[in-house]
Amino acid sequence: MKLKLIQLWLGKIPDYFWFHYETTKNLKNVEFLFFTDDEVQIDSPNYKVIPITKDEIERKISSMLNYDYKIHNEKKINDLKSCLGELFEDYLTDCDFYGFYDIDTLFGDFQKWIIPHMTDYDVISFADSLHHNRICGPLTIIRNTYDNLRLYRNKLDEFIKTLNHDDIDAFEEHQLSQILFETRKVKLIYDSTNCETYNGGKNTYDAYWSGGKVYVKNEEKLLH
Repeated sequence: MKLKLIQLWLGKIPDYFWFHYETTKNLKNVEFLFFTDDEVQIDSPNYKVIPITKDEIERKISSMLNYDYKIHNEKKINDLKSCLGELFEDYLTDCDFYGFYDIDTLFGDFQKWIIPHMTDYDVISFADSLHHNRICGPLTIIRNTYDNLRLYRNKLDEFIKTLNHDDIDAFEEHQLSQILFETRKVKLIYDSTNCETYNGGKNTYDAYWSGGKVYVKNEEKLLH
């Protein structure tokens, strides 16, 4: 099955992206759609860099939601994750799943952690059973259907309210997560990241990446 992951980034791409890039380039069956206003050169065949401006995003969202949308600050782009599938629907015609993710991450072995669940589930994400028992913004993938691209509209008024806030609300981790659990078959992969249950849900940074796999305290994980 084919997966496309969407990233929307305004401003200069931070240096730490290149660590993330080393773990994501050449991933099998995964294509990265990187929408940005930064002039960045990415050579991997599984990356597609698509130029976009702040004004273009505002116009697209305003038209799609019938709402006069303005970007308060570049960080608020993060709160568009829930609608990225519909926003860039034209780019998703040839994939089975789409998803959103963060670039301050190291990706592990998708063939091991993700691909086996794509037949039986509509949504795949990672979680911590005690502290973060929900889908997570750093990586969530969703089956590519017309209705799934628009599920955030089940709470559209709340979604639009979050766009008016200055701070990041993480609509996808709360309201969208609730919608998905109520309406779709969701797979949360536990014990798959550097989030430690016994440590209050905090991250541990004793990690390394090698040969397409990421390890935390020498245990293989999906995501760091």
